[in-house]
Amino acid sequence: MLYCITYHGRINNVMHLTPRLGLRPPAHYQLVHALTAVLPPPVNDTPEALLARNDAAIDAVAAMLPTNANEAGFAAQCVAAR
Repeated sequence: MLYCITYHGRINNVMHLTPRLGLRPPAHYQLVHALTAVLPPPVNDTPEALLARNDAAIDAVAAMLPTNANEAGFAAQCVAAR
């Protein structure tokens, strides 16, 4: 599992994150939270749909092969704009 999400009402908390982008954990954590905050809501309002949406977005950023936090930020902006 890449990360675990716990749900408290409508707030999600990332409990454990395994970086996939080659970034240091604090930069990866910030990138994932910034990216998932600007994505549209999933079609189904379920934890599984939210997890699938987040995984797809993170995979899209990783597919752009950013080499540093700056490039990862630009990749996240591109994914969020789509």
